Amino acid sequence: MAYGNSGKPVRTENALCVISLGAEPVIEQRQVATALEQSHEELVSFIREVREKSRRLYLDVKKLRTVIDRRIIIKWSHDNGIVLNTEKTQYLIIHSPYSPLKETPLPIYTHTYDCIHRYTVNCSCKPIQRVDCVTYLGVKVDEHFSWIDHVNYLCNKLRTILSKFYHLSYRVPSSTLRVLYKCMVESVMDYALDCYGLTFKTHIEKLEKLQIRFLKLLVDKKTKNKYKKDYYKLFKICKVLPISLKHKYILATNNHGKHEHNSLLTIVCNKNNTRSMTSGKYEVPRVNNVYGDRSLKKRIPYLLNHLPNEIREEKSKNRFKSKLKKYLFSTLP
Repeated sequence: MAYGNSGKPVRTENALCVISLGAEPVIEQRQVATALEQSHEELVSFIREVREKSRRLYLDVKKLRTVIDRRIIIKWSHDNGIVLNTEKTQYLIIHSPYSPLKETPLPIYTHTYDCIHRYTVNCSCKPIQRVDCVTYLGVKVDEHFSWIDHVNYLCNKLRTILSKFYHLSYRVPSSTLRVLYKCMVESVMDYALDCYGLTFKTHIEKLEKLQIRFLKLLVDKKTKNKYKKDYYKLFKICKVLPISLKHKYILATNNHGKHEHNSLLTIVCNKNNTRSMTSGKYEVPRVNNVYGDRSLKKRIPYLLNHLPNEIREEKSKNRFKSKLKKYLFSTLP
């Protein structure tokens, strides 16, 4: 049994998290598996202790709430066998490169079982390492969401495959090389393309240059010499979409027929507009910087609006894919 600000008893079935706000304590109930039964005197004593510590350490309310909540959660996790491996855990702080962090972030610790249960004051627990880039499900996410690290990772991986292709080009026919290209190269580039494809154009061009080096191995020597001045035309000859157009293809197909349940797509509705130029098109939000321009909220409606009406209004997804691919190939030189 605990007591609130009004002096009336408050029933608590689980452990309590005590927060010190100003002069009076506020007691909040927390869902914790191991209930801690405390008397009223012990609870008041604990409140005073927390309040005194907060004054000495100049902790504000939010920091104090975080410290106490995190301690209870970690203790409950340890009791139930949910332990965070510090050596394999990293964290990053995502922010704009033009807005650096004003303050050095405080270190984040994960305490051991003995440290949590014995309330050790001077523990020897190691902090979690802060990094500039982490790998999540095979995708490298950097602190600026620029996808530079992931593009460089793909380039290194594709260069390794390219060296194998070079040796295979003397031993297997071009038809076999095309199959290997579909299996080994496109599968690598298509993975998470809808995410990292939003990066800057200069980074995408690195991958397209590598694509061209692969295509030069897929055609015969006569065709390669014919388009020596403009190898970009090999995309149309080999019927392979550049990665920039493949990104548009994936975004369009993933969002086909979902405007009713997609928060990113809103049909233009202007009762005062008598022209039909906006009929069937989607609202494109205004953005203030290059990061807003690269967001899905801007890219998806902008891409669909620039498709011909025949393709955008196609109901069948299979026909939509076929028409879209033909349209994208027609835009190639």
